[in-house]
Amino acid sequence: MKNVFAQDCLRQSKLKLRVFLLSTFLYLSFIQQSNAQWIRMEAIPNAPVMALAVKADRLFAALEDNRIFTTTNAGFTWNALQVSSIATTRLLSIKVIDDDLYVGTFGNGIFQSKDNGQTWKNWSNITLPVTDFQQFNGKIYATTLGQGVFVYDAATDSWLAFNKACPTTRQM
Repeated sequence: MKNVFAQDCLRQSKLKLRVFLLSTFLYLSFIQQSNAQWIRMEAIPNAPVMALAVKADRLFAALEDNRIFTTTNAGFTWNALQVSSIATTRLLSIKVIDDDLYVGTFGNGIFQSKDNGQTWKNWSNITLPVTDFQQFNGKIYATTLGQGVFVYDAATDSWLAFNKACPTTRQM
């Protein structure tokens, strides 16, 4: 009988130890997470970051002031890229589609880069803010503030309005 009592006490002690260790681990994990802080990346200037995009191991941060910062090492170092030679170009959106970068601006058109932002092609026929890009059924679409949706037409190498049957006024 003594042996059964001793084994039961030993089991209870082991269980209490496991509960204590698990509780301590969870408590310490919670304390570490609750003390986690955001760290400002000093290499990126104090300017509004309008959008982010990811391409393989590369992160792109589009700043409002015509620059994109890119990193391949989790933000330890950043490289600055200029999108347009027009100094007043303000960036609004960025998207990776089929390995190419697309950047929407506040009125200077759409820019495309096939080489991670080293060179840019500009379509300036869209003069209102371009807010987003999406690919659907092999075509690339761009949304704007005020001119609706545009679709890229490879045959004419231009962006065409794609607003058939879309409401032109706000429906209540």
